[in-house]
Amino acid sequence: DDASLAHVDVQGSTLFNTQLGGTDLSGANLAGLDLETAKVSTRLLSGADLRGTRFALAQFAGADLRGAVVGRSSRFVQCLFDDADLSGLDLRGAEFRHSSFNGANLSRAQLDEADLSDASFREAMLEDASLVRCKAERTNFEGAVLTRSSFIQSVLHRANFSKSRAANSRFDNTQLHHGRFNGADLTNAMLCHAALNHADFSHSILEYSNLGFADLGNADFHRARMGQASLRGARMEGVRATDPKRAKAEDFQR
Repeated sequence: DDASLAHVDVQGSTLFNTQLGGTDLSGANLAGLDLETAKVSTRLLSGADLRGTRFALAQFAGADLRGAVVGRSSRFVQCLFDDADLSGLDLRGAEFRHSSFNGANLSRAQLDEADLSDASFREAMLEDASLVRCKAERTNFEGAVLTRSSFIQSVLHRANFSKSRAANSRFDNTQLHHGRFNGADLTNAMLCHAALNHADFSHSILEYSNLGFADLGNADFHRARMGQASLRGARMEGVRATDPKRAKAEDFQR
């Protein structure tokens, strides 16, 4: 039978090479626990105290983490959160490098100052999420729902937002060199003062968006829809508009 640590207090312990497959961790106090060498696999984490807890390669796919408490010193490296429910969680300052959140629900989650570098949020739900001053270099948000999300002052070099739904989102003052927004919906998005040189906006929707004073050097706007978008004060050197030959080839392939 699956083990249970539900509501158990193991605060500050270190569990070397421990097997926690299918363990019920609901409401458990795991604060400060070092589980980086343990083999952890569970879907039951609701209400758990994970402040300062350290995980590596843990399996939380489909897990219910609602009500869990995560602190700034919490560490989740190469962990699997695919299809998990993290909605409304306070994850500020936590580390999630190389972790996977594909299809996960992070609506209204607070990820301010979190380290999300090299993580994947493909087709995840991040509606109304706050990711202010987060670090998400090379992170994959392809197809994610980012409506009304905020990435203000974040470092997002080479992040992939292709085909994301990011209407009314905020990318003010972000560092987004070589970012990918191809096919994304950025209607009414705020991208003012952002560093977007070499970004790919091909086939994106930028209607009513604000790109004022952004660095758009060498950005690609092939077939982007930009009705009523503001480019006031933006740096435009080397910007590429719709390429007729490329458009003809695309039309031929349809």
